[in-house]
Amino acid sequence: MGITLPADWQQEDEYELWPEHLAVFYLFLDCQTQWRVLPSGHFQGFDYLAVESVMRMQRIKPADRAALLADLRVMEQAALDIWAEED
Repeated sequence: MGITLPADWQQEDEYELWPEHLAVFYLFLDCQTQWRVLPSGHFQGFDYLAVESVMRMQRIKPADRAALLADLRVMEQAALDIWAEED
């Protein structure tokens, strides 16, 4: 996804993902090709119409979508912050 890792970074053998974060984690992965890119090549954020479409295709219940979108936006902002640090 365009993130450059530091030369001294080492992959951990295991990662823990709490069950309550699984849905948004999978949504984030499902939306990884739905980023809006500015003419400068920088990422602007997710295309929310595409995110909604992904939610419908994944049969996420309408009652769950607002909370998932809020969680997704936290992950989106974290990714944007990391990319901004690289510039």
